[in-house]
Formats: sequence, structure tokens, C-alpha cells
Amino acid sequence: MACTLQIQPIINLKKLNMKNLINGLFCLSAALIITSCGNDKNSTTDSTETSASMSSDTSMSSMDHNMNANTEVDLNGTEGPANFTSMAASGGMMEVEAAKVAQKNATSKEVKELAQMIMTDHSKVNTELKKIATAKNLTIPDMMMSEHKSHVDMLSSKTGAEFDKAYLEMMDKDHMKDIDMFTKASNSLSDAELKAFAAKTLPALKKHMERVKAIQSKM
Repeated sequence: MACTLQIQPIINLKKLNMKNLINGLFCLSAALIITSCGNDKNSTTDSTETSASMSSDTSMSSMDHNMNANTEVDLNGTEGPANFTSMAASGGMMEVEAAKVAQKNATSKEVKELAQMIMTDHSKVNTELKKIATAKNLTIPDMMMSEHKSHVDMLSSKTGAEFDKAYLEMMDKDHMKDIDMFTKASNSLSDAELKAFAAKTLPALKKHMERVKAIQSKM
């Protein structure tokens, strides 16, 4: 804000109280400093909020990428079978480990029964997949991939009703991705035996998905 000091001709400068003039200039300077500091504070706050927002967006983007990882597996060409067996094996291990956690931490009887069904079915699927992969010299991971392990770690920290809800949501999302991947594998894999395996496994995955939806509708 621009200020203009107008001196009227009628003022007798000899009678001007210099002490009052100095005090006035001091107050004006203090006011300008306070205003400047206030603007700097607002600027810092805006910068902090913007940085926090960007960090949150980045985290959400990373999470979305991990949640959609299964649907991005390249199942075409000569690398398709290896990519499929690695992802399917890791996902299968996750299903079994998550089901074990559910047996301990779940409250709902239906959730425990669902976990038992998933653990039984996926254990059989994992064994069959390992047998096929070994015969074809395809590498099967010895442990879960980080994205799958993080899901199990998340569940392990929950108990009771909170666990039941989290487990059902996880099974819903994971089976949706699995069904998508196994459907694509049954259509596009170059290896006939793995294509048949994927097609054979789909009904069990869909059954699990239907059961998950049915339990969720009651909660």
C-alpha cells in the first residue's frame, strides 16, 4: 500500500513535535514488519499444505499401482508363461498365508469358514502350479513378492470385526485381479498346459469371489 505524506502550508514546522513524529514513524515501521511476517507465514503454510498434498497423492498413486499390479502382467510372447507362474505362485502363497491369519484373528464364523475354503483350494492350486512349472524349468518364487507380503502384514495387525472387514475387502480385490489375470492367461498364454491350468482354476476363483460378496452383504 502506498502512503503519501501531505504537508499543509499552514503548518508551522517550528512548532512540530519531533518526538511525536519519531513515534509515529516507529509505529508505521512496526506495522509494515508485522504485515510482512504475516504474509511470509501464510506463504509457508501454503507451501507446507501443497507439499503434504503432493506427498499424499504420490502415496495413493503408488498404492493404486500396487493394487493393480496383477492386471499389468505381460502374458504374451515367450516371457508370458514365466510371468504368469511367478505372479500366480506369489499370489497363491498370499491367499494361504492370509487365510492362516484369518483362522487366528477373525471373529465371524463365516469369515473363518471362507478362509478355510480358500486355504484348502489355493494349497491344491499352488501344488499343481509348482509341479507344472518345475517340469517346464520355470522358476517358482520361494516367498511372496513384496506387494503380496504387504497385504498379509496389514492383516496381521488387525483383530476382531476390524479384521473381518479388512480380510473380506482384501479377498474381494485380490480375487477380482486374479480372475482377470487367469482369464487372460487362459486365452493368451503360448503354453497350452498353463492355459489349461488357468482355465481349470477359474471356477474356484469365481466361487471364492461369490462367497466373499455374499458375506459382505450381511455385514
